[in-house]
Amino acid sequence: MKYFSGFTCRDEQYLFEEFIDKSEFSICGFSYGAQKALNKALNSTSRVDKLQLFSPAIFQNRSEKFKKLQLKLYNANSALYVQNFRINSYSPQPYDEDILLSAHNEDELRELLYYEYSKNDLQELERRGVDIEVYYSCSDKITTCKDVKDIFLDYATLYEIKSANHFLML
Repeated sequence: MKYFSGFTCRDEQYLFEEFIDKSEFSICGFSYGAQKALNKALNSTSRVDKLQLFSPAIFQNRSEKFKKLQLKLYNANSALYVQNFRINSYSPQPYDEDILLSAHNEDELRELLYYEYSKNDLQELERRGVDIEVYYSCSDKITTCKDVKDIFLDYATLYEIKSANHFLML
């Protein structure tokens, strides 16, 4: 199993332990890591049976103004930006610092904000026989239910975790 972490996160896969398929033919990713996991599955020359995406970060329907503001705020004070990003990720639960912080930079944030999930890519994975699972919450303050369903409904098994935050914590 190959796992990709979320933006500013490291070693958070324990949060998804009950869902993760530990097979050597599985690829998993959380939030920003979901983008990386999907790309890894697409570009893999090795066997991939399952792609598991936990709270995939989706910003492709957000305005250019929103994306530029995020980058501007990050560049003005990256520590404050990350703190607020993580507070929103924990919402509606209180913020705590259990999730370890990783190094981060503007390029990663730009990649996160401008990534576009492609139905052609999902169709290609489906054609290859890759089983896609998407875990999400409608209480998530980062990604909307509508975006998850619009992108993945026709290509993946969707698991909605009711009243959970972006980390899928209740």
